[in-house]
Amino acid sequence: MDRLTRPGFVRYTLQNGSTTFDAFLSHEPESPLGKHPRLGSGIELTGIYTVDFDDARQARDFHLQLRTLQDVATYRAPRVWTLNRALLLCGLLAGLVVLGLIWEEMLRHRVRRQTAQIKNQLEKQAALESELERGQRLRSLGQLAGGIAHDFNNLLTGIIGNLSLAKLDKAAIAPIAPFLDEAEKSARQASELTQQLVTFAQGGAPWCVPLHLPPLLREVIDLTRRHPNIQTEFQPPADLWPINADRQQLTRAIQGLLAYGVETMPQGGEIRITASNETIAPSHNLPLKPGRYVLIEFADCSAGIDPTRLAALFDPYTTTTFGDTRFGLAIAYSIVQRHGGHLAADSELGQGTCFHLWIPAATEQPSQPGESPLTPARIAGMRVLLMDDDESIRRLGERILRRLGCAVSTATHGKECLLLFQIAQTTPEPFDVVILDLTVERGMGGIETLAELRKLEPRVRAIISSGFAKDPVMQNPGAHGFVGSVAKPYEPQTLAHALQLARPPQTPPTV
Repeated sequence: MDRLTRPGFVRYTLQNGSTTFDAFLSHEPESPLGKHPRLGSGIELTGIYTVDFDDARQARDFHLQLRTLQDVATYRAPRVWTLNRALLLCGLLAGLVVLGLIWEEMLRHRVRRQTAQIKNQLEKQAALESELERGQRLRSLGQLAGGIAHDFNNLLTGIIGNLSLAKLDKAAIAPIAPFLDEAEKSARQASELTQQLVTFAQGGAPWCVPLHLPPLLREVIDLTRRHPNIQTEFQPPADLWPINADRQQLTRAIQGLLAYGVETMPQGGEIRITASNETIAPSHNLPLKPGRYVLIEFADCSAGIDPTRLAALFDPYTTTTFGDTRFGLAIAYSIVQRHGGHLAADSELGQGTCFHLWIPAATEQPSQPGESPLTPARIAGMRVLLMDDDESIRRLGERILRRLGCAVSTATHGKECLLLFQIAQTTPEPFDVVILDLTVERGMGGIETLAELRKLEPRVRAIISSGFAKDPVMQNPGAHGFVGSVAKPYEPQTLAHALQLARPPQTPPTV
């Protein structure tokens, strides 16, 4: 049943099978529509009907006129579940299912993203903790190495210096000259080992200047050519940035990496070296500050390393089968860290090993090499005051300086140096140059002593001396008030060179 209301009438549209007809009920304003049968109800009607016939006397239309609502009897309430309602409900359920699936997929995606973020954060934290632990271990080794290097270098100073003095008298040493040469060669190798130990000490800080990387790499590669079964390939890009590095220390680090490749390929092989520019963004997992770097990669074709052992590759305390390269890799790692860079490695068994070295790029272009302004000058007659807390070094320095024609006085510590300098200032022949040891146990070192000397003579000319050749004071003596530096172990040539640079301009050369 369908119902349509129009002014003055209520029309009922009734369906019985395929037959449809209308019934009309006069609408009484006082009779509320709420009393009429609801749509979809089954009803029985009683009223006056009329039938319209066509020309053939066939029933064409049927009308039923109802008198009151009592003529309408409801025998079945409207159906709750109709086809339209069922389809609507199915549509709603399907929509809810789709929304549920979409929400579930979004939730899964969010969980996967958060899981990946947590995993990356944990990996980054583990890497940083590993770097921190390795750095602490290397610092402890550096403290030990610093003490050993200082004492060992003092012993080498006496050995190499006295050998150099003995070799100056060529006529006297002619029969034993080959033996002295071998002794000096071994002593210099020991000195090189000392410098490697110094790398771990505080005095091993790099003195960084802008450098072109390709020439430096080619010089180191040339050293590997003594191994005829090792092939080295390096083709740098034309637009490679200059680097900011200490030439000697970075050379030693690269030598350590190449030495590892040579040792792990006893039957021969190839080491491929590549270099590229790389800008590190703030969002990265490397222990590097954001900025410009040059990435150097060393890939060999060795048997490779078990990935579980890579974390200990740069740790000199770990027992490995890499032989002497253990120490070389630890030195390389320490050098790169001190430069503000990073050294890492990846390897697979049977696939070789690849080292990744990031070194900061320079903001300025390297300076062009020029000729040294130094001209040979005789230093005989100069008055020199030498301060060192090691007696053997004082004796050696005195012998070398006297052999060079200088008048020499020696002091054990800063207070004695100040006293001798003050006394000389009252004489017609004050000291021309003072050589000060950088580190003095239980006393004033070179920097503190120079500050006190300037109170006595603001124009004092002093040379700083130390076995830590890479100490910032040794690398840039002028910034600390010195006119030059001389590294231990002493040799006649190095001392003469330093004195020539430090000679007061007003002191005329003695003929």
